[in-house]
Amino acid sequence: MIQNKDKPTRLRCSEIWGGIGNMDLDVSTRPVTTSLFSSASDSDSGGDVYYFSVCARDTIVRIAMADVMGHGRAVSTMSQWMYAALVERMDSFHSNDILEHLNRLANERGHEAITTAVVFSFGVENAELYLSYAGHPPVWIRRHREGVWQPLAQKQQTQPINLPLGMFPDTKYSQQQLRLDSGDRLLVFTDGLIDAPSENGQPFGHDRLQAALEEASGGTLFHLKQGVLAAVRSHTGGSLGHDDVTLIAVDVH
Repeated sequence: MIQNKDKPTRLRCSEIWGGIGNMDLDVSTRPVTTSLFSSASDSDSGGDVYYFSVCARDTIVRIAMADVMGHGRAVSTMSQWMYAALVERMDSFHSNDILEHLNRLANERGHEAITTAVVFSFGVENAELYLSYAGHPPVWIRRHREGVWQPLAQKQQTQPINLPLGMFPDTKYSQQQLRLDSGDRLLVFTDGLIDAPSENGQPFGHDRLQAALEEASGGTLFHLKQGVLAAVRSHTGGSLGHDDVTLIAVDVH
């Protein structure tokens, strides 16, 4: 597990960073600081993929996360696809275009590539967040002016969209847009976090997640991340071996 508790890794313009390995690290860009934790359940690289990118003019920061059903080659392939898609669309705000491209590739691969994913982009100049899902758990937000953690509401749709990658080749993906202010915080995670079971099989769930977030909100971003992980470990009896677990906490400057 690679760790950095003292000084965040700084991303430069036109840089992409991430992958599939175990990681405990802070990553900083001009508009946001993030704190990442990723742990594979049975090896150094499981089924979770994560990436950060900064565009050439340092005006678009993008974070992408995926949870691949298969392991091994399927995960490595999705990681490569995601990296290439982020490179090609580094200067675009359209997160849904990335998901539609990845979905076409995943359908060509077959069922082992079925994947949930979330991609969001932050525009530095307009302070807007552009967010798209593919069957992934919702991003959580804490508005600085409100001081309460809650999942971001998703618009009700009249037709099936935003499905996991690799299910249907013609799936459409929508994009939410919202303004972020300095001091706002986000949390994005794979379902291994909320599905973490107690000794009697009770999942960690959203209520315990919200309680952990509220309790740890007064500290640094690293403290927030560690507070959530401590709550999950307390619930499970100390282990995170049930599934791959990845979370990224985000602080808007």
